[in-house]
Amino acid sequence: MIYVVKFREGYVKFGFAENVAQRLANGFNSNSHPRALCNKLVFPWFKLIALYEGTEAEEQELHKQFNEGELKREDNANEFYELSELPKILRELDTHLKSLPLVQEFPKASLLNGRRMKTKRPCCLGRAITCQFCGSASFCQFWNRHNHETYNCHKNPNRQTPPPCRFCGKLLSDPDGVKKHENHHCPENPDKTERPDKKRKL
Repeated sequence: MIYVVKFREGYVKFGFAENVAQRLANGFNSNSHPRALCNKLVFPWFKLIALYEGTEAEEQELHKQFNEGELKREDNANEFYELSELPKILRELDTHLKSLPLVQEFPKASLLNGRRMKTKRPCCLGRAITCQFCGSASFCQFWNRHNHETYNCHKNPNRQTPPPCRFCGKLLSDPDGVKKHENHHCPENPDKTERPDKKRKL
């Protein structure tokens, strides 16, 4: 399903989830987000305002449409939009997808080793893991920064190109993506396996 939530601070977000009630209960702490939403990414800082039948592929196409053809924006807050965009978003969803009744009851946030599954990003903790080349501060972990600096930062003069898939030659953004593609998605790999966590959680 595709959900739309509205934040008190003047932003909206839409995303895909199999279990919308649990997704919203977990909050969006681990999502890249506008600075105005730091520490305001869980209930009661937002509310569900619309729900539709829809797939992950349809959700991604909508983000590309609203992000001017790109799945990732330069500010990296790819799934958040200013409140002024809400009428356009709802008009597009109402035109192409079937509206569903809103979820009324929400469970407790999921726990992992006694902690919330959705951990806060550095910006919400008053610190930043920044790229030494472009100054981006949108990374939760140091290995995220390493992948960005090594393979994706357009300001790194020694940026490397990840090796292509050994089976089909597809190019991906970093070695981790290549490995996941080879092991779980490549149609040319006869020994690929299905990922146990294949459902994407936004």
